[in-house]
Formats: sequence, C-alpha cells, structure tokens
Amino acid sequence: SGASHFEMETINQTLDGRMITIQMNWTAFPGHESDLSKIIVSILDVTEQKRAEAAIRESEAKFKAIIASSPDGIGMSSMDGKMLLISDSLASMYGFSEDEKDAYLGKNIFQFIDRSSHEILKDNLIALQSGLKCGVSEYLAVKKDGSRFPVDSNSTILRNSDGSPIGIVFVQRDV
Repeated sequence: SGASHFEMETINQTLDGRMITIQMNWTAFPGHESDLSKIIVSILDVTEQKRAEAAIRESEAKFKAIIASSPDGIGMSSMDGKMLLISDSLASMYGFSEDEKDAYLGKNIFQFIDRSSHEILKDNLIALQSGLKCGVSEYLAVKKDGSRFPVDSNSTILRNSDGSPIGIVFVQRDV
C-alpha cells in the first residue's frame, strides 16, 4: 500500500509527575506526489508490562542465585519424570561436569537411581502426585561412571498460576 511504519518506546512524565513507559506506533500513508495525507498514531501505556517484565527478570536472577549457591543438588523434572533442570552441584554429585549437564536434560529420573530404589521412587512419585508430602527419602543413586552412592532426596510438586502441576522440584544430598 506504500504505507510506512515506525515504532518506538519512550519514558514520559505525566502531569501528576509519575514516570510512565509508552509505546507509540506510527503509520504514514502517502497522498498525491509523495505528500503525506494521513498519519495514524497509536499510543499504549506499557508501564505495568515493563514492571512485570522487570519483576520476572529479578525473580529469575534470585532463582539462579539460590540454585548456584546451594551445596545440595537441585533438579526439576516434568510430571512424567524427564529432567528439566540440573544444578551444577547436582551435576557434580552425579559425576558429570557443568558443561555435560545439558546432555542429561530430557533423561528420565529413573536413570539416575539404582534399580533397588525404583520401587521407593515410584511410590513417592505417586504420593507426590496425589498431593501427599513424602518428606526426605533415601535412594541409591548411580553416578556417570556406574558407581553407586546414597542420596537423601526431598521433593515437591511445582504448580503453575492455576494450581496445575507442571513439574517436580527436588533437592538431593550425597550422604
């Protein structure tokens, strides 16, 4: 159509002194002989969206700092048991490097636990999914090199804003 579009975001002060972020969208439509005949401007106050985005970034930074500073291994799996998050401490506990940990994402949690502890793990997962607290459980875990070691593990269900379960968060300690 020959229309040109321009978008920008600015911080402005309102008449009452508040600072707000606005998003402006300009669309210019040419008239005869390249003269502009119409400009449509839409202005949207995105202050709350920007605050929410900043709060999410801050929350993520806190989450990463907590995980990074914990001497215990922290992990998260999907509800069907696939690994979604592996802290550096958890990677180290299982004998693989921080660089290798991404290769273990998507693996089933049962791969990290000796068969002798599978029944306990299965029962605890069923209890968790039923809404029961399991407390700390001990499992025989399997390192990358195949060696076994005992771990204490404490788990909880992670829920989304609607209350629906979206994963299992666990903290493990080599005992």
